Amino acid sequence: MKKPRILNLPLELTNLTSSKRYGYSMGIGLDDAFHALGAEVVTIPVFSLWPPDQPPSYWLRHLRELIAGQTFDQVWIEIQYSNFDDALLEFL
Repeated sequence: MKKPRILNLPLELTNLTSSKRYGYSMGIGLDDAFHALGAEVVTIPVFSLWPPDQPPSYWLRHLRELIAGQTFDQVWIEIQYSNFDDALLEFL
């Protein structure tokens, strides 16, 4: 059976004040679970600005370049506080 390919975009909050109430599983913990299940995973952390109504991180504009030519069976995105714009969500 073919290993599923997963694009994982976990949320990483940028300061202790905003992140201390969330557990490890909110961020990179999913990556560990995917690997434990035998999936091939490409993980690109999404660094959120706080508060969530701030503009998205500029590096997300390069996401298309980072994954160019790759295909995935699944895309996992943490939407809450992620600041994705509509164009990027449509691409994903």
